[in-house]
Amino acid sequence: MNLFIQISYKLFLLLSFTQCIRCENILELAENTDKFDFEQACPDADDIYPCECIFNDWKNTMNLNCTMVDGEDELAQVFSSLPSLNFDSLVMSENRNVKILKAGVFGSVTFKELSFTWGVLEEVEAGALDGSMKTATQMEFDANHISIFPFETIEGFTNLTYLSLVSNDIAVFPIISSQSLTALLMVWNPLGNFPADAFENLPSLSFIELGSSDVVSIEPGAFSNLGELKEIELDFNLLSHLPTGAFTTSSSQLTSISLGHNQIWDVQPGAFEAVNGMRISLTKNYLTVLTEEVWRPLVEANVSLALFGNPLKCGCDLAWLVLEPELMNQIDEISQCADGVYLHDLDPGLFEDC
Repeated sequence: MNLFIQISYKLFLLLSFTQCIRCENILELAENTDKFDFEQACPDADDIYPCECIFNDWKNTMNLNCTMVDGEDELAQVFSSLPSLNFDSLVMSENRNVKILKAGVFGSVTFKELSFTWGVLEEVEAGALDGSMKTATQMEFDANHISIFPFETIEGFTNLTYLSLVSNDIAVFPIISSQSLTALLMVWNPLGNFPADAFENLPSLSFIELGSSDVVSIEPGAFSNLGELKEIELDFNLLSHLPTGAFTTSSSQLTSISLGHNQIWDVQPGAFEAVNGMRISLTKNYLTVLTEEVWRPLVEANVSLALFGNPLKCGCDLAWLVLEPELMNQIDEISQCADGVYLHDLDPGLFEDC
């Protein structure tokens, strides 16, 4: 055990002894410091080569980096002879050799955090990650070529809170069940539309990021089951029409809905649920009018709107907003009309006869 830690620990116990009267066992505890398991030693470097184990002295955890493995067979070989060890994390970054994570590849070794990024992964087989079902809290598979992933097994990962598959090739929106998952990130996948029940079995979900995923429409009620929802990100999609109930949720914690860089020109009354303090971003869309029936209930409920980059006509449809400064304050200051005039600079006198 690290000599510095032993000395520091003994000193702490001795100092504690001087502060109390009935601490008969503390000196004995200090004398037997070497009996405490302060660190779980990493495996022998030769046994896990080309993977590398890094021990964190402060957290008393082991972290494994397998970036240098030359393929599926070598990865399997590394873990084939390892005992049941518990690692804090597994990292494989910019590996150009491993295309498939095969079932059982990690043996009885477990991880809390798994990160496979900027690689060439195409498939994660069912059973590849099952050894960490009770331990995994985060899984990250960003910037690969994954088209096959065992979403059906996620329900068994009872402590998983974060799942990210940003920039992959998943072509069909998966139906996922999880009581623990709070963040789902699937930006830059050719997902297309997601069904109305896509999030039905994800009651703890707080953050959804589905930007650049070819989403064309939103089914009414798609988010209605999410009582913990805080943020929805659907930027850079193909949305044009937002029907009534599109963003109805059961959450009072919703803070942000981001729909920038879509093709939205039509928003129906009740498309958004008014949640106090929420921000809706509709920058770079095709809105030409701000109909009072649609938008007044939102700004009156202290919802702020970001509308920069829309070809707003700024005609009499805006009278309700321009003539009530307290409502105009809910509009982003850089929001402009099609002719470049800022909404905050519109002359109320021009709207009094509307």
